[in-house]
Order: sequence, then structure tokens, then C-alpha cells
Amino acid sequence: WGGGGGGGGGGMVERTSPEIVRTPLDELVLQVCLLDEHRKRSSSAAAVAGTSPVDFLSRAPEPPPSRSLRNACRHLLEVGAMDIASPRRPSGNTLFRLTPLGYHLSHLPMDAKVGKVLVVGCVLRCIEPSLTVAASLSCARSPFLINAPNGGSNARGGGGKGGGGRKEALDLQRSLVESGFGGRGWRGGTVKGDLIGAVAAYDAWTASGTDDRDRRRFALENALDHAALREVRGLREQFRECMIDAGFLGRSSSGGGRGRGGGGGGKGGGTVGEAECA
Repeated sequence: WGGGGGGGGGGMVERTSPEIVRTPLDELVLQVCLLDEHRKRSSSAAAVAGTSPVDFLSRAPEPPPSRSLRNACRHLLEVGAMDIASPRRPSGNTLFRLTPLGYHLSHLPMDAKVGKVLVVGCVLRCIEPSLTVAASLSCARSPFLINAPNGGSNARGGGGKGGGGRKEALDLQRSLVESGFGGRGWRGGTVKGDLIGAVAAYDAWTASGTDDRDRRRFALENALDHAALREVRGLREQFRECMIDAGFLGRSSSGGGRGRGGGGGGKGGGTVGEAECA
């Protein structure tokens, strides 16, 4: 297909850039370190501790920029997925090795920070709200509307007229969060924050009814984005399946869609805050 007539430069590019230079490299770096550890364990010869993902991936047919690789390594160091095995080498590139956390994250097909939230959530036995936190981090849309519904339809981008408006939306959302997960009177302690608020909103939305029509009505009445909450629900189930496949959860914990459900979901907001901060 040759679009963009008239020589205006509107046609398609001859070929797209390789995925390795277009996507985040954290998962790829973790896989390189994992494969190198497996190779060294199966080899009888003495092996150097650690590996250099920068050196290894620089030998690809179309390698990613070295700066991107170093940024990925730095990010994984901050997450705690890797540590430095040997900081000084003739090539100038550092040797890294996986930490126990990094070993588990290398088996999870998701962003390292999102995976860490779920792993720590399993350790602290608060996996249900941790699933909601992870899904909220991965969702492109906020569960909270900017403006309150006006005349039965939301006003995400425009100014609210009549009954709508930013202040009304904030009042509705604040009331929902204060009376929900991590709010006043919550048995696990009061916790504030956007992600804790997202857990409260998702819990209340899920508990509002078994019918999608009831949940949509509840979302409109409380200035919540029904479509975003449905996306969060889908992401939660995808992440749950990943954790089951990785051995962190059993099939018995696959029920219950709410943040207070099985798998240690009854932990308080303070425990979930600890998982979020970790």
C-alpha cells in the first residue's frame, strides 16, 4: 500500500524498527541474566560470577542503544531484582546477577515494579488488594472521573454544567474512599494515597451488584469510570493467572473478584501500603 500521494511524505515507512529498540528492556535484561545463570549451572567449567546484559545484547543484529540497556539495569537495581557482581571490567560494563526477587520476576511476564507489588503482596498475604494495585498501575485510565456525571452521562474532558463539576466529583470520590478500604474505621488502619483509593473504588464498584447494569449505575452515581474499572477487573484476572502459573497462588485462590476476597485479601490498608511502598 502506497499512501500519501503527492510526495508529501505521508506514506508508510519502508519497515518498522525492531521491537528490541522500541520496547522497555527490563524483562529482556532479566531473561538474559536468568539464561546466563542456567548456562553456568549446567557447565562444569569455572564460570565468572555475574553477566553483562549490555555486552550480550550489544551483539544482537540490531542492538538497542547502550543507554537504554544501562537505564534498564539501573531500574532493576532500584527495584531490587539485580545486584552488582563485579563493578570493574576491561570493557567498562558492569556484571550483574539476579537476586531471589529478580529470579521470581524473570518468570512473570509483566513490568518489574508491577511484579514486585504482586510478589510482596503474596508474602504479606494481601494478594487481592495487591492485584487491584497492580492492575491500576497497568491501566491506561484512572478509575476516577474528572467531572461528576451531568444528565446521566460523564463529562471526562469538558467543564461540568448544571449538576456536574469537578468539586462534586471530588466530594463523591472522597466520601467513597473515606468509607471504604483504608478509610475511617477500617480495621487495618487508615491509609491514604491514589492507589489505596483505587482499591477502595474497585471494592465498592464490585460490591455494588452482580449485574453490569448495577455497577454502571453505581459508577455514574459516584463519579467513577465504569470502563476503566472493567479494564482493572480484566487485568486482575490476567495477573492472577500469571501468579498461579508461577506457583505463587493455588487454583483455590482464583475466586473472589473483590479486594477483600480470598488469598489473604482481608489484610488492612496498612499492610497493602507496605506492599505498595516495597
